Order: sequence, then C-alpha cells, then structure tokens
Amino acid sequence: MSGPGSFTGLRIGACLVNTLAHELNIPLKDHHGKKHQIIIPDYGREANISKPKK
Repeated sequence: MSGPGSFTGLRIGACLVNTLAHELNIPLKDHHGKKHQIIIPDYGREANISKPKK
C-alpha cells in the first residue's frame, strides 16, 4: 500500500485529539495519569519518509 507518508493515521488522530481537547477544555493524561498540554505520537521508530514522485 502506498500513501502520502508514514504513520499518517497517527498524525491525523493526534491532531484531532489535541484540537478537540483544547476547544472543549478536556485535560489530556497519559497512561500514568500525568497531565499534558498536547499528545505527540510515539511511532516506535524513526519515520520512513519517502521521496515525492514526479
């Protein structure tokens, strides 16, 4: 499968969650209960950025 880049779903999901939490004043917490202003996806490895096609 090909697409616009690696981990696109994680980036879109994090953006959506961060925006909704900010606009609705919902606190974001990690799995330890620590509050965060935004979430940043952990890909588990370096992103594989492919070269653009012509």
